Amino acid sequence: MSEILNDGWKLESLKIEFQNWGDYKGKYVGKVKFTNKDEEAFMFNLTPDDTQDYINLVSKKLVQSASHLGSKLLSSLDLIPAPQVINLLPNQE
Repeated sequence: MSEILNDGWKLESLKIEFQNWGDYKGKYVGKVKFTNKDEEAFMFNLTPDDTQDYINLVSKKLVQSASHLGSKLLSSLDLIPAPQVINLLPNQE
């Protein structure tokens, strides 16, 4: 992967979608697109097995964000005291 990035290629998009029809109905599939300064591009698909790795990668942060949002919503409706925000992830500095 570093060879691609060192040669001027940049990740333009990473898209994962849940399929509601077709061969992958009920599963996640994805697409990855790279571009370079010459406006060339290539894209490849991610299978349900590939996308599971990305889902696993973001799942902890997703649950943490959803919990924080729920606490803020309850607090804004005066249903609980203002929440204490606790960072469970290691410092990314």
